[in-house]
Amino acid sequence: MLAALAVLVWASLCWSLSAHWAANAQYSFGWLVPLLALFLFWSRWPQRPPPGAPSAWARPALLVLALLYAPVWFLLQPNPEWRLLSWALGLMVVLLLTAGLASVGGRSWARYFAFPVCFILTAIPWPGVIEQPIVLGLMHVVAGAGAHLLHLCGIAAVAQGSIIQLVNGAVGVDEACSGVRSLQASLMAALFLGELQWLRPGRRFALLGAGVLVAFLGNVGRATFLAARVSAEGSDAIARYHDPAGFTVLTICFALIWLVSIWLARGQPGPAGNEAHPPAPPLPRALTWTLAAWLVLTLGGAEWWFRGGPAPRPPALTFVFPETSPHFQKIELKPTTAAQLQPDLGRVAAWSSPSGQWLAYSFQWFPGTSRARILARLHKPDACLPSTGWQMTEERAPILLPFGGVTLPFRALTFGRSTDHGDEFAHIYFCIWQEHANGQPEPADDNLRLTSLRLIGQRERGLGQQILEVVLAGADDGPTADAAFRQEIAPLLRYEPK
Repeated sequence: MLAALAVLVWASLCWSLSAHWAANAQYSFGWLVPLLALFLFWSRWPQRPPPGAPSAWARPALLVLALLYAPVWFLLQPNPEWRLLSWALGLMVVLLLTAGLASVGGRSWARYFAFPVCFILTAIPWPGVIEQPIVLGLMHVVAGAGAHLLHLCGIAAVAQGSIIQLVNGAVGVDEACSGVRSLQASLMAALFLGELQWLRPGRRFALLGAGVLVAFLGNVGRATFLAARVSAEGSDAIARYHDPAGFTVLTICFALIWLVSIWLARGQPGPAGNEAHPPAPPLPRALTWTLAAWLVLTLGGAEWWFRGGPAPRPPALTFVFPETSPHFQKIELKPTTAAQLQPDLGRVAAWSSPSGQWLAYSFQWFPGTSRARILARLHKPDACLPSTGWQMTEERAPILLPFGGVTLPFRALTFGRSTDHGDEFAHIYFCIWQEHANGQPEPADDNLRLTSLRLIGQRERGLGQQILEVVLAGADDGPTADAAFRQEIAPLLRYEPK
């Protein structure tokens, strides 16, 4: 019975994280982690130590953690993108499993199985405050190293942010490789192989360092190869070589980490032989059934609560492109952008007006799945534009546009970059909003986390999401651009309740 409860709570964590693994290619390696964790647990089971006396803290901890599990699970339902909640749930599940092991096998079992239990944490998305600086830093370093290698090969190339600029095109490191994706997958592989080889702590740290180095070199090699192909064959080469190069580099990286793990395992004794041990004492029946009832009530109650809520409706607030404006042009969404954001409806267009040159990105994710909130938050201008060589120079007060009884706050940002023709500036306006089942739009500000409490009370999850990002070039300054934005964009937002 205890094993069934452990599988249930562990599977619930995997189910919650699967939304990230499916929506964000950066964490697609997460699908392997549960299988590898189970394999590590199974491989350690024959050499387990004899069960010790149950730890005094373990059984009270099981009750306390089970009680805390319920509110975290309910909060995650309308907020699957909230990574701190995912970490809270992950740590809670790890502690629950550890307490369960300590309650039947004592401290020795809790310590012995700690690594397989904690291994699932490698598949939880990193918090943005940690991930974004690492991503941006890796992209810049990879682009710089790639441009230098191309120079050595006689190919003219300049690194601008995470862009490798060539004579006949450009290769973005975000297109050529995601530095953090390879880094995270390599760290996961190094941790797994270190455990599989039963390496001592010092050798495991050495294997982790090798994993970081291999991931970095693999990214540099992939970016350099793709840039060389673009230099020789044109920009269309990215589509032809992108995936084959990625799979090749990933295979080489894992093979190298595996070879390093074998080399580090030389001269190290393997695990002890299998010994017969008496069975571990079971949990008291009352405690077991109490935990089972509470977990089933939590998981089943959450499904009943949210599935019984109001059915979502089509979006009522939409952006209408000004197709009659001068020089209006629809722009095809780049395949790499479409693959990353996976919008149900993605539109890009450019036009001109007396205020300057306009470029607008409109993305919609239909309601019904948790992936909408995750995907809608993968792109923010202050996180993405610096990777292309633009630097934010100013953030002004939000531009407030009233629609449908609510006010949408558009972030007002100014970015600049230096070029051969002088400094360039662009004014960016960005807003994410979601729509309730009644069609009422609501700003989806990540800082307004109290909104999640209202969504629980309203029995709503999987709300549809929309993004509008508008770029204005040619305005003299920020205030002038803000006034032009109000005049140009406000008439293009249409609120039509269904």
